[in-house]
Amino acid sequence: MAGTERFYTEIFAADKLAIKQARPWVFAPPISGGDCNGPTLYTPAEHTLPANEIHVVVLEYSRPRGKISFTFAGPDTQHFKLYGFSDLLVFEAQDFDAPADADGDGVYEFELTVTDGDSCSTKIPMRFTVTEAAPTPPEVSVTAGAGVTEGGDAQFTVSASPAPPEPLSVSVSVGQSGDFGASTGSRTVTVPTSGSATVTVSTTDDSADEPDGSVSVSVNAGSGYTVSGTQWSASVSVADDDDPPPVVPEVSVTAGSGVTEGGSAFFTVAASPAPPEPLSVSVSVGQSGDFGASTGSRTVTVPTSGSATVTVSTTDDSADEPDGSVSVSVNAGSGYTVSSTQRSASVNVADNDDPPPTDLPEVSVTDASPIVEGESPYFLEFSVTLSEASERDVTVSYETREGTATDHVDYRGQRDGRVVINAGLLKGTVIVHVNHAGRLDDAREETMYVVLTAADGAVIADDTATGTIIDADWVDRADWPG
Repeated sequence: MAGTERFYTEIFAADKLAIKQARPWVFAPPISGGDCNGPTLYTPAEHTLPANEIHVVVLEYSRPRGKISFTFAGPDTQHFKLYGFSDLLVFEAQDFDAPADADGDGVYEFELTVTDGDSCSTKIPMRFTVTEAAPTPPEVSVTAGAGVTEGGDAQFTVSASPAPPEPLSVSVSVGQSGDFGASTGSRTVTVPTSGSATVTVSTTDDSADEPDGSVSVSVNAGSGYTVSGTQWSASVSVADDDDPPPVVPEVSVTAGSGVTEGGSAFFTVAASPAPPEPLSVSVSVGQSGDFGASTGSRTVTVPTSGSATVTVSTTDDSADEPDGSVSVSVNAGSGYTVSSTQRSASVNVADNDDPPPTDLPEVSVTDASPIVEGESPYFLEFSVTLSEASERDVTVSYETREGTATDHVDYRGQRDGRVVINAGLLKGTVIVHVNHAGRLDDAREETMYVVLTAADGAVIADDTATGTIIDADWVDRADWPG
């Protein structure tokens, strides 16, 4: 009734101007003289209305003479009231199954008398028939069951409140978040008179690793029901049960501390994440300088712990040389990727040899005098000479190398020869024996070389000298220049 009372308050609050514009006779002067016919009522006398509803009737009548009044008579007048300017007739809400009229037939009757200021009146019989109220359509909602793992069936309950008097067809939509093989789209659910039905949404157990998701059921608008404003949609969580694909490890290499020549350089080859089984990794070893490192490709096995040590050995020689480094680089291979930022690493290698004294004499080798094969003195003589005498013995290493002459055929060569120039002396000699019977060919002369390869106590200046062997057959010819 609160809404009804608010409605009447608004009627009372209307200003007189509005009322005068709607019904000008309310404020018009009364009509005098003439016959005593009562006002004419234009409101219908017969009314049919549903149960449980208040019915308001506006009493419309002809222009009255003076003030108008209404009176009721009859057995059912207690169910009617007048409001406003006494021209709003209100019929109280009635129960169809328990009629309160005098006859108990659901027809409420009374006689309405309309009287004007001249006491002229009109009587009108009024009938209000109460009919059975239209049934309230059920409100349909949906609730979700427990979460499932992919391959399982998600359960939803579609409920109608109140329960329908006969099976109710409800339209729903099935959706999914993710790809779980659910049959999505619209479907029809039949809610029985018990008031609820189960909706089953099947999912597929695939082999693809994917994020967890959900399937959902939403109630669509339809005929014979209303949709819940708070429970019109529900979701069931779906968990993926597939293992993620194996992560391909990324291989990197880091360097240990610097070393001195003769020491071992250490590198760490690491795989991230650690491999589930030993992983073969291809690496390349290089060096900057000459430190006797074993360079080239090699295979490193990274265990399941995730890292392996690579050892690169260096040689401690006696030659003074610049500092350098040894390096390890990771090569592309199967079962891993190569780090873009740590694909190569270097370890510094320091030389530990003293530089040669700056005041040493220079040593040079000079060409030998030509010799005819088979003639005395049967050897080539090369002079190894110092630029100045030394206070200590000077040892010079040398080797012979072929030119057009062939070792062991035309001469007897030396791969690791040495000549010692004693302290205080300036010269030493290298002797290369010439064979008596060399090759017989068209060459007039053939050459070979003596090359100085190292010097202890001197600095090599001119390191190569030429020896010439003349073919004996050419000596006896008329065009021999000798």
